[in-house]
Amino acid sequence: MKYKLAFVLTFASATVCAEQYNSITTGGYEHQEIESPYRYIKNNDEFDTFSINSTYYASPKSNLGPLKEFEYINKINNFFGEFSSTEETEGRYNREEKEDSLRVGGEYFYEKFKFGGSIRSNEDLGFYRASAGYFFNPDLLIELEGTSFKEEDEDDQVVLRGQYKRPLDKGNYIGFSASIDKEMESRTFASKLYTELNNDRYLTLGLSILDNDEDGQLWRGEMEFYFNKASSVKVEYEETDNYILEATHFFNRHLAAILSYGSNLGSDEDYRGSYRDTEARDLFSLGLRLQL
Repeated sequence: MKYKLAFVLTFASATVCAEQYNSITTGGYEHQEIESPYRYIKNNDEFDTFSINSTYYASPKSNLGPLKEFEYINKINNFFGEFSSTEETEGRYNREEKEDSLRVGGEYFYEKFKFGGSIRSNEDLGFYRASAGYFFNPDLLIELEGTSFKEEDEDDQVVLRGQYKRPLDKGNYIGFSASIDKEMESRTFASKLYTELNNDRYLTLGLSILDNDEDGQLWRGEMEFYFNKASSVKVEYEETDNYILEATHFFNRHLAAILSYGSNLGSDEDYRGSYRDTEARDLFSLGLRLQL
């Protein structure tokens, strides 16, 4: 009887253990239409983007509960690559343009230190980026990041960033991220709450704020509700009346489909309250996510 009980407990623990993955890859198609606020311009700008990005982890990465939720601060060595191709299929100025972008990089962890680097190549804004950080404890990371742009008229950037996760009960957490540039002219703050509800349902809430001396303050909020570990709906809303609705469904532990729609209201007020003409935007995207 004792051995039977041990076997049952072992089997039960195995069935509820987290899934583990060594790579996460997403790819998809996005269509964006921008409507001019000026009545004398009849044509809209339309863009089609195809993209793929993939990250490989040197050791297995475990999910939290939902199949696409992972730890707030990554601590696993990895390298990644991203490629996108955007084509202007229709334009108000009767022009067609195409732009490709490639970015590769990685992160390396040694004891309490973190090192990262990446390079991006495209026609408009290529850069080199490097970072170094230190874990004061497993849930507190402080890092310094520098970016050097390939274009001579772009100034180099240095940013100090911090990430902190406060564990809550039952594996829940609340995470905080903040950054400031070396001139102290631009500041960011973000927070995310992850909580398990009941019956394999989960909820995440997020808030981010950008505070810039030149442009003022802008905030964005998001909420994602998981019906179960495989299916969720997400809504994002930005202070400038931009919103995105997104649905994700995993067909199995490896493959998911992602469908999203975004738009704004073409408001005549910006987030500082002054008048301006703005462009109405509509965005539709369809993608696949593969976790192996």
